[in-house]
Parts: sequence; structure tokens; C-alpha cells
Amino acid sequence: MHPKTLFLLKRFYKYLVLFLICSGNLFSQDAATTVLGITYNNSQQEHLKTDPDLSVLNGTNTVQTHYTVTACGLDFVAGSVRLCKRGGAPAGANQPATIVIAGLPTCFAVQRAFLYTGGSGSGPNINLTFTNPLSTSSVIAMTNSGYTATDKWGGYAGTWTRRADVTALISGNGNYLISGIPTGSPNDPDGATLVIVYADNTQTFTGSMVMADGTMAAGGNGNLNSLISGFNVCANSTLDKHYLIAGDFQSLGVYNVRFNSAVNNYVYPQAAQSFYAYLPFSGSPVTAGQTTANYGLNNATGDAFSFYACALYYRTTCLACPGGPCAVLPIELMNFEAKCNSEKVNLKWETATETNNDHFTIERTADGVTYEVVGKVDGEGNSNKARRYNFTDEKPLKGISYYSLRQTDRNGDSKIVRSVAVSCNGVSEFEIHPNPSAGTFVVDGAEENSEIIITDVLGKIVFEAKASEKTEIDLSTQKNGIYFVRVVNEGGITSRKIVINK
Repeated sequence: MHPKTLFLLKRFYKYLVLFLICSGNLFSQDAATTVLGITYNNSQQEHLKTDPDLSVLNGTNTVQTHYTVTACGLDFVAGSVRLCKRGGAPAGANQPATIVIAGLPTCFAVQRAFLYTGGSGSGPNINLTFTNPLSTSSVIAMTNSGYTATDKWGGYAGTWTRRADVTALISGNGNYLISGIPTGSPNDPDGATLVIVYADNTQTFTGSMVMADGTMAAGGNGNLNSLISGFNVCANSTLDKHYLIAGDFQSLGVYNVRFNSAVNNYVYPQAAQSFYAYLPFSGSPVTAGQTTANYGLNNATGDAFSFYACALYYRTTCLACPGGPCAVLPIELMNFEAKCNSEKVNLKWETATETNNDHFTIERTADGVTYEVVGKVDGEGNSNKARRYNFTDEKPLKGISYYSLRQTDRNGDSKIVRSVAVSCNGVSEFEIHPNPSAGTFVVDGAEENSEIIITDVLGKIVFEAKASEKTEIDLSTQKNGIYFVRVVNEGGITSRKIVINK
């Protein structure tokens, strides 16, 4: 897009929003509205939405199952943060934004962890920077979970949802930092939620989890509903937990919510609304043979809202789960890296210790959803010294790929221990020297005119520049520590660590 055109568009949106705010009663109206067979009488107080009457189930509105799992001692924890910069209260957090995770038990093994975000606009391509409590950071291209043309906020193109698989970066309870999610205009998120699904082998119950996401939005009064599937319940549940992630909630009235139910079974009160909402509830019991679950919410406040994700969690006695002491960690992984070399991807990793380690499996995905096994490497078994491994993917996918390293014990238990991203199609392969550095160093081999972005461990940008054949960089004014050097171009992102030690 021409810079002048972009400037004029930004100015247009700015004045449009100011006009809508100043025209206080422009969209105020008394109305009786029927939505999906439900009639509401309301006094419309929506001043900032461009579709005040109704815009329900437009475009590609749907929420669908994307992950299911059943295991002994399976459970989950979650945390959220509001990110919105387009108004409302409380104010959205600045990035890097903190998501606090608590409640993971001592003996937890991560099954899968997903970060969800959604908001107003046409839907951006998001390269998420995700940092765990141990200051380990990675850049992850978020998956497009859905889009609808329904505009729930004035001047925006629609509503969107994004998801990232952050399994390999979960280290335990603590503060997780996220950045790289665009805010403001033309795309502004409502917030973000981190959900961690784990197994605790000391427990005797069977846990099952069905997770779904997508994009549903209402431009005013509305009834958003989704029927998820892709599972089959083995027995009546002994405990049920559910959640629904919604956005653009404001304190104009109550919202009726449905958790595993065709009728409303929970009321989200006006006083509790905080614009972005992670809504947990016990929900209706799960029954043997059940293969679908209904989730939804509706209001008659006149305010727009959105529905981004939901989950069905239940416990049964279907598996023989004896419980017992906390299992010994099978391996201590020191590193896992992937590099493109002559149209092949070379993967290397190293362990510090191993206990009953049978083998490693290399899994590959292009979208973070569908994985395929591309290789297997035997483990050492038992070792108390460093062991190095490698594997070459002879036929990598085009564009950016994600590789996960799965470790399997001799008793058959397995888990993903680390994931990396790589591309063989135009992503700059570069070197940093010297490394460690006293503050000045050279980025050598980056594609000319690609972007060099350097951040600290908290995700704060400390340097930005266009790359040359050999880019000289001076970080001598920064504190000692680890920094992340990222080269960004049309092919994707390549990241390296630099240690500053003055």
C-alpha cells in the first residue's frame, strides 16, 4: 500500500471514531429484537458500534474442536490479561504483558498449552514472543483460528481469533510474558488467555479435555451458539469443569451463558464484566455416550460481544489409574535447535541426564494443529553425562515449519519436551560474532534489507535496523545478560541468542 494512502486511511479512522464518540445518541434507539427465536426489549446504548441493530452469525461464525486428550490425572489451569487499547475499562496492559499461572501441582507433566487472543479488525499475522518464568523465550507464528465480517467496534473490518501452541515453553507456575500482538488500529485485541493442560500421575482419576476455538461475534443484541464435537464420553462424569472465552464485554447488563447445555445455565453479572472474560463454570454433567456439547452466550444490553473459545473438561473412572509417587524426570534437555542447510533441515539436541529413556520422535507441523512423525532416534537409556543427538529432515515443508521433540520412556510414557521453528525458503541464516560480546558485535549473513530486531529477555526492543551484508551493532549501553537477535523477512523469522558480558 502506498504510504500516502495508508496515512489517509489512518486519518479517516481517527476522525470516524471521534465522530462516533461525539455523536452520543446517534445510535441510541428503543427496539424489540428477535434473535434465533429469542425476543428482547432493550434501550440501545451502543455509541461506538457501526451496526447497532444486529449483526449475528455473519461471515464465518463458528467455533470448532481443535484438541482432545484423555489421561490419568489430567487437569488444566489458565490465566488471562486484557490487551485492548481502543477504550473501555480497565485499561489494557502494555506489552510485554504478564499472564500469571498458579495451581500447577508439583508432579505435573504438560500435555498441551495454548495461548488464545482475539479482537477487532481484519486479522493480523502475529509473530508472538512468548517468555516463560525461566526467561526462555521463543517467537511463534500464531495460527489463524477464524474470522467474521461482523464489526463489533466502530471503524474495524471485523472480528478475528488467533492461537499459538506454547507447550514446549511451559516451565511451571509463575509469570509468563507475551508481546508482538498488534494493538490499536487497524487490529486491536480484546485480551489473551493461556490454558495449560497437564497430567499428574499421583492422581487416580481419569481426566478428559475437549478444546475448541473460532470466531463468533454480535454487533448488538445477540445469541452466539456453538455445538462442538469430535469426542465420545466413556462413562458418566464424576466432576465437570468448563470455560468460555469472550470479548468486548462492558457493564451494560448481564450475559446469559450456556456450558454444555442447550439452555442458559449461568448468569455473568453486570458488575463482573471487565471487557475481556475467561468464564469458568461447573456446567451441566457429562453423560456416557455423549458426542456433542453446546456452548453459547446472549445478551439484550445492546452492546456488541464476541465468542472466541470454549472447553469441555470432565472426570471419569474409565482408565485404571493407580496413582503413586511423582515420576522421575526421564531426561534433562539442554538444547534443541533446527537449521536449514542446502534445502534440508538439520536438528540437533543435547541431554544432561537420562533415566529409562527409550527414544525420541521428531514431529513436524506447518500450522501448529496437524503433526506428522518424520523421524525417530534411539535414546541412551540411562546416563549421567551429556549426550548429543541429531536428525536430518531430507524433505522439509515449504515456508515456516515447526518441529517438536517428543521423548518416550521404556514404559511407553511420552511427552513433547521442546519445539522450534525454521524455514528453508528465504529466511536469513546468519551468524553472530563475537558471542559472548562486550557490547559490540556483527550480524553476518542476514539477507540484505531484512529487519534486525533485538529484544531483552522480557521482550523489550533494544535495537532495530535494516540488515546489510555485515551489520555492526552496539549494545554497550545495555545491561549484561541474554538478548535475542531476530532477522525478519518475507520467508519468516530466524532467531539467535547473544550474551552481553562487559
